[in-house]
This record gives sequence, C-alpha cells and structure tokens, in this order.
Amino acid sequence: MVYDVKPAKRMTMAVRDQFEETARVCEMTGWRHVVLHEPAPTVAANLAFLRNARHSRSHPGSELSEQIGNVFSGGRALGEGREMVNRRFPALVMPFIKHLIWHRRLSVDPTERLDFDTIATTVPQPRENQCCG
Repeated sequence: MVYDVKPAKRMTMAVRDQFEETARVCEMTGWRHVVLHEPAPTVAANLAFLRNARHSRSHPGSELSEQIGNVFSGGRALGEGREMVNRRFPALVMPFIKHLIWHRRLSVDPTERLDFDTIATTVPQPRENQCCG
C-alpha cells in the first residue's frame, strides 16, 4: 500500500497527474495506492482532544480499567461515567477514559464532537490484549 497525503486545497492538475502515474505504477506491481486528505474538522478536533492521553502514563491500572469498563459496558455519557468512577474528583478520571477511547477500549462516534454528553461503550477485549504494555 502506498499512501500519498496532500491537503485537498493543494490538489492541482499537476499533482493529480502525478498521483495517477503513481497509481498506475502501483497497480503494475500489485500494490494499492491511496490519496489521503486532511480529516474532517470534527474528527481533527476529537483527535487533538484525545492525543495527550494516548501515552502509557495515562493507562489505568487493571482495577481502574475494569471499573471503567464496567461503567461503560451498556453505553453511557462520558460525563455521567466519569462521575460514577470517581464521584469526589471526576476530572481525575478523564485522562484514563480518554486513553481507553484512543486505544479503542471504549467506543465513541469519531464524527461527532466529543463532550460530556457523548455516549461511550466498552469494547470487549481479550485479557492478554493490553493497549500499551
């Protein structure tokens, strides 16, 4: 697979011709060619909101991870879920919830703006399948 990345507003005829030639050569070799543009503004904002929690420092311990998984197992708004996990200091739970969303342990609709009303649902994972070690 060969990826070409170019903002949509910079797709000139010369660039299109170049990408068509790349696609032709890829097809001859049995490879696929894909042109990617910038993500939709909502998706980009959601990724920016989540990206700081992607690192292992935001990984919840096994007990907390299980608790968060149980809270969101039937689907629940992020704001309600964070308060159920830690009623006294709900904001402290958000990096862990965001981490689990980033690593697809919690499922949300990435095309909708993430906020406290966003519904997240636990994604079942094999026990040995850790997201970041």
